[in-house]
Amino acid sequence: MNFRTLELTVIFANNLAKANHLTKMNPYVVAFLDGPSSSTCIEERTPVDQEGDRNPTWNHAMMFTVDESEVRKDRLILVFKIYNTDVISDDANGATTPDKTMTSHSVSQVLVKCDN
Repeated sequence: MNFRTLELTVIFANNLAKANHLTKMNPYVVAFLDGPSSSTCIEERTPVDQEGDRNPTWNHAMMFTVDESEVRKDRLILVFKIYNTDVISDDANGATTPDKTMTSHSVSQVLVKCDN
């Protein structure tokens, strides 16, 4: 098996939906690679932005090791989910992708963009 490293940086978000109506938001991002088997689900998380409220900034680097054969078969999906830290439980606030046009993105498409 051949493996590649996918390195990305989660920089910021703008105009998140207000999750807390009484207090400031404390958002973070969970990015993960998802594939056909549970063993391919790899997850990374940014720190919580305590100051940004609805316009958080993370500038957080993440690294994923991906199986080249899974990438070539277009079987891995890159997903970003935004959560808001809450006292009782963390609330989902949305999902996005590198190109912001869908809620998940093929890793092979991302690696092709990076290779060019």
